[in-house]
Amino acid sequence: MNARKIGNMSSRIEEKRRRRERDRIVKRLLGTPATIRTVESSADDTEQLNMALALARRQLGAGQPGACDVTCRQILAVDSSQPEAVHLLGMACHADGDGRQAVNLLKRAVILAPGNPEYHANLGSVYGQSGQFSEAVSSFKESLKIQPDSIEVLYNLGLAHVQVGELDLAVAAYETAI
Repeated sequence: MNARKIGNMSSRIEEKRRRRERDRIVKRLLGTPATIRTVESSADDTEQLNMALALARRQLGAGQPGACDVTCRQILAVDSSQPEAVHLLGMACHADGDGRQAVNLLKRAVILAPGNPEYHANLGSVYGQSGQFSEAVSSFKESLKIQPDSIEVLYNLGLAHVQVGELDLAVAAYETAI
């Protein structure tokens, strides 16, 4: 009995430690203005970055948000304004159930790369899942300005319109998707 209790406590402590570390990184990221790197990266640096981002995507896709979190933090320790790492970290937070941090990080990713429709769409989805449907509508619309033919985003926009009682707009979004 005591061994199980200690094991449970140990797991809870580790989770709390991991969340504190993630929160520390997030606070640093959100407090850092977007900067443009003036030094050109070497081909090796670019290749390593691409490999690390691919690893983080695989980890997130495999249902390992904690591992994705660690990989993204490693990337961000080198370049705190790397938009895809910020985006993936936000999605990892969302997968871990931390909607508030997810929204903050995804908003940061949108600031860093405003032309990326996926970042806007994922921000809209996280807003919608947290009950912030007006914000979801806005994010989905931003995504559609960049990629107007996204059936998934049109569908999600329709769902968000339904939630805020805008049934005519929901029908219009669905008809556009069809």
